[in-house]
Amino acid sequence: MSQAGYDIVTVGGGLGGAALAKSMAENGFRVIVLEREKEFRDRVRGEQMACWGVAEARELGIYELLVNGACGQEVRWWETCVGRATMGRRDFLKSTPQQVPQFMFYHPRMQEILASAAQETGAEYRRGETVTGVEAGEPATVLFDNGGATERLSARLVVGADGRGSLMRKWGGFVVRHDPPRRLIAGVLFDRMLGAPSDSAYFHIAPSLGRAVLLVPQGNGRVRAYLVYPHDAPIVCREQLTFPDSLMNPSRSVFRQSSTLGRALPALSRRLTVQITGSSIPTAVESRSLETRPRLMTHASAKDYHSPFVMRGYFETN
Repeated sequence: MSQAGYDIVTVGGGLGGAALAKSMAENGFRVIVLEREKEFRDRVRGEQMACWGVAEARELGIYELLVNGACGQEVRWWETCVGRATMGRRDFLKSTPQQVPQFMFYHPRMQEILASAAQETGAEYRRGETVTGVEAGEPATVLFDNGGATERLSARLVVGADGRGSLMRKWGGFVVRHDPPRRLIAGVLFDRMLGAPSDSAYFHIAPSLGRAVLLVPQGNGRVRAYLVYPHDAPIVCREQLTFPDSLMNPSRSVFRQSSTLGRALPALSRRLTVQITGSSIPTAVESRSLETRPRLMTHASAKDYHSPFVMRGYFETN
């Protein structure tokens, strides 16, 4: 069944798709968002909005919505340690052209806020819709499954904002190239870590081990902990893993300056056992061709441009 034409169909209703829908609906365009998930859930992925992203979010009028909606935390400081030495504590307000902090956020809450904002400005936002194909042309056409029946939407422009594993790129014929894999990264979310400093991120590198630990506060007592390790390390497996003290000891020195943080991170202050429940993803830098297709475009995740690390994979603590 075909439906009346839209100005824009956005496939994917996350940060990029919902922000685009809100902005274009505010300017009088007829926009519909097709989002696969019915309920947003947490995944281990990039939750860092770089300083330039904060400036752009303010310009788009979504930053205050995110801050006031308690979906994240402004982070002014970035502390880096190598081995046992503290290399520096960067102040983003003084060291960036934008003179703003970074913003670390919790994805499910962020998506709820922007989905509501898009709807309030007049965009249609449909959840639980599985897009099955796209046809280039004038207009372009999107095919999606709706309760077992195939529906078609036509639009002047179709935007693919469906994440890192985008099918829109495939259907649109866009070429993706990857550097060889060098590192793997995975993480775990700590909830109700109420003693942890909320205005600082910590990055600790252990050169002798070829590993690193990154702690990212998300606000409301949430802290994401990431482990970065070599692509060819034996840790890459689907088994129970125990991180030895030789890996975790260097990270403890990061927290000694704050007794509250030290008390708040018992799992990182002792041995940490995790179970891989998703595939490990290389930290290779991804590049995309700039070829275009009629009436089609893809929206890249912001994390692809401000970090070489792929924030995917999922770990559960035991």
